[in-house]
Amino acid sequence: MTKRSRGHELKRHAGSPALDPDEFPCLRVFVRGYLHEDFVQVHGSPLAAATAFCGDASPEERERLNREIAALVEMTEGGSPRAPGRFLTESLGSHWAPRSTDELRALRAVILTTR
Repeated sequence: MTKRSRGHELKRHAGSPALDPDEFPCLRVFVRGYLHEDFVQVHGSPLAAATAFCGDASPEERERLNREIAALVEMTEGGSPRAPGRFLTESLGSHWAPRSTDELRALRAVILTTR
């Protein structure tokens, strides 16, 4: 079954979404540029990394990242709590793996409120 999810296509296989890394280009850039292997030393935390991104990014880039994180939350909600972290690390190259969609929501809150 396939359905549209805020501009992202969601394909379900055996009840779990197949996430396409190509549908998350801004998120990929963010995790590789700000949540890299040294992000704790450089930024201290994922939320501080998001704040740094917001300082460097245009309003359009912040909005695109917000939309892509929202889509990821929506697409993984109700599934394994580890699914978003596995996707970020295995498919996008992040060195931060959120333990739940709540951690992604906290990241979105920073992006939405930091200018």
